[in-house]
Parts: sequence; C-alpha cells; structure tokens
Amino acid sequence: MRRRVVVTGLGSVSCLGIGTDPLWKAVLESRSGIGPIQSFACDGFPVQQGGEIHDFNPRDFVENRKSLKVMSRDIQLACAASTLAFQDAAIDISKINPERAGITMGAGLLDNEIDEIAACIRNSLDESGNFQMTKFGAEGIRTLFPLWMLKYLPNMPACHISIMYNLQGPSNTITTACAAAMQAVGEAFRIIERDGADLMVAGGAECRMNPFGITRYQVLSALVNGNAADRQAYRPFDKRRSGFVVGEGSGVIILEELEHALRRGAKIYGEVAGYGTSADFNYLPENLSDSTGRELAMEMALRDSGLKLDQVNLIHAHGSGIPKDDLLEARSIHKVFGSALAARLPVVATKPFIGHTGFASGGLQMVLSSKMIQDQKVPATLNYDEDDSEIGLLIVKKLNEDMKLNAILSNAFGLSGQNASILMKRWEGK
Repeated sequence: MRRRVVVTGLGSVSCLGIGTDPLWKAVLESRSGIGPIQSFACDGFPVQQGGEIHDFNPRDFVENRKSLKVMSRDIQLACAASTLAFQDAAIDISKINPERAGITMGAGLLDNEIDEIAACIRNSLDESGNFQMTKFGAEGIRTLFPLWMLKYLPNMPACHISIMYNLQGPSNTITTACAAAMQAVGEAFRIIERDGADLMVAGGAECRMNPFGITRYQVLSALVNGNAADRQAYRPFDKRRSGFVVGEGSGVIILEELEHALRRGAKIYGEVAGYGTSADFNYLPENLSDSTGRELAMEMALRDSGLKLDQVNLIHAHGSGIPKDDLLEARSIHKVFGSALAARLPVVATKPFIGHTGFASGGLQMVLSSKMIQDQKVPATLNYDEDDSEIGLLIVKKLNEDMKLNAILSNAFGLSGQNASILMKRWEGK
C-alpha cells in the first residue's frame, strides 16, 4: 500500500513579509510587494523594480553566528523559511527519529555578493585597467574569504538546514531552474511514500536581487519590457504580458506520513496525492515549440492521484508572464483537460504578488496552495485586465471566498526544460 503524505507546516520569506501570515494576508488583499530596488544603486540600470525583501535579519533564525560567515543570502532565506515551517508544524525535534527525517531543496547558482567580486576584480586589473587572468590567480583571488566557495554551492541550503535540525535521513538538492522547488516537494513526497522517511522538509530558495542575477534573466529575454518602472507590469496570461519581474525569497513546507502526523496531533493543511515530472528540452523561451512536456507532467500527477479530470477545482499555474511560456501552459491545460472543461476550470497565477523567485517559486506556490485549500479561498490574479483569445482560460480575476476546493493542481515549468506538477487534496480527516 502507498503511504499517504500530508502537509503539516508552512514557512515563507518574501517581499510581502517574514512568515506565511503576512504573505497570505497581502495576497487576499491583492497587494503586491514589488517595488523600487533598494539593495544596490540602480541608476542607469535597465531594471528598476523587483520583489525585494526588506527588514530581514538572519540572526533571528540562525543561532550559530559563525555559520553566517559561510551563508549567502539564499542560504539565509532558506534557513529562515525552514525555521518558520518547523515552528508552524509545532515539531519537537527531540521527539522525532532523526534517521527518519530528511530534506529536499531546490537551489541553483547562488549569486556572489558584488562587493566581494568587485574587490577581487579590482586587484586583477593591469595598469591599463584590463582584467588579467594571471593576475587574478596570483593576486585577485587572495582578496576572497578563504571559505568563500562554501557560501555559493547549491547544496549548502540543504546542508545547513540538516545541521540545524539534525536531519539524518535523505538529503537532496534539485537544480532544475524554476521547476526545482516543486520537484523538491514531489521527490520528498516520493521518499515518504516509499517508506524512506517519515518527515521531510521540502521547498526552495533564491535571491536574484543583484546585478548578476538580474542580468542573467535579461540575457534570456525573460524580463518585462522596458525598465519595469510600473509594479503592474507583471501580468501573466494577460494580452499585454511581456515577461516577468525578478523577486527573491524562500518557500518551505513540512511533509509527513499521515499516521506520523496524526500520532503527534499535527494540524494538516492538505494531502499530497499526485506528482508528475518530465523533460521537454525547450531550453530558451524564444525556442519553445510545443507543450508536450508540460502536458506529460500534469497527466502524470493526475494519474498518480487517481482523480478524474472534473475532480480538479483549480489550477495554480506556473504563470511566468513570458508571452510564449504562458501560451504553452494554456495549450497544455487545454490538451490535458479538453477545451470544454479547460474553458471553465479556474486558473490562478500568484507570481505578480512577489515577483518570479526562480528556484524558490515552486515552494512559495505550494505554501499558497496549502493556504488556499485550507481556507477555501482563491486570490485574484494580480494585474490581469485584458483577455487573450489565444489563452482561452478562466483566469481568476477577483478574490473568491466561496469556491469549493477539493483538489488543486500546481505547476512549475523551468526555462531549462524540466516540468513538475503536484496534485494536492483537501484533508477531511479520513
């Protein structure tokens, strides 16, 4: 028999606040956290707006002060979200078997702090101001902190969290771009389902609120047109969509085997019932040509759950805002559900509230999906004003507090060709 897996804890850090309560409150009030970038001087920089986190102090979440020396901002955000998730789940670490507890995190290339790299490059210039690799090897690299590399390895968020909470079970890191955190949740679900653990921490973290990170997305032609001076410029599925606005954050959930959760009297947000993942080799937004990979991920999640198409009440879309990307997600929904059902199946996209948080986005989506199915409320898709006839979906335009939510299908599709979908069911105490 398959072991059942439930969600018992939520942790999030985003531009809408520290913790899930301020995030959920703002989403229900249709308030975006996107605003002018303040973390670096961006006069003349082509991007002016972002989902930037303010008033975040990692010391509030990391007791070992020495550890902070080898934690990039991504790692700090992941540790904070994990701490909040453990607190929300009311878990007494001393009372769980550490060998049966593990972690799967979505993380990727952690961007260097610009001050560190600037000093290194400055000491690598010749008399004419040109960068010299030989001088970098002899002099520039000496300016870097000796343990500098440990701050930026993608497996470090999972490592630090494992140490903090004595998680001695499976420890994995997923590095599949925007699909990473959703896949991390899916893989954690599989580990518990096959009796590899009783409790798993799962989610993702990313900070791209620096010139390096933003420029990478710019090179991919993924950002909104112009300099994103208007916080309403991020509009997935809208006819005027032109790309996404960068955000930073971390979303983490606690997954537990059902009986394990019940024995300790845990509150249950919902049940993870199905997971699907695929690869379609569509590496760049401008080269997207078909939606088969997305279709396969959704079909696998549905088949895995055992639910029928008409039992799904809501799709929590990836909704990147990239014109072709949104179109292909819409096409995949039509093909999986059929045009008649797809036209009346509500679809919501939540990235405009906090920006596209990349490797963290699937984790934050799962946090919000959990709140939706627990509270039976569906927020509006922010900035959605004008229908696109090619999309042909029922995009949720205003807060719905009366929708019956028994099953939500959440999507996360990476620019690198990986896709993930998770089917979450309402918990009814049986």
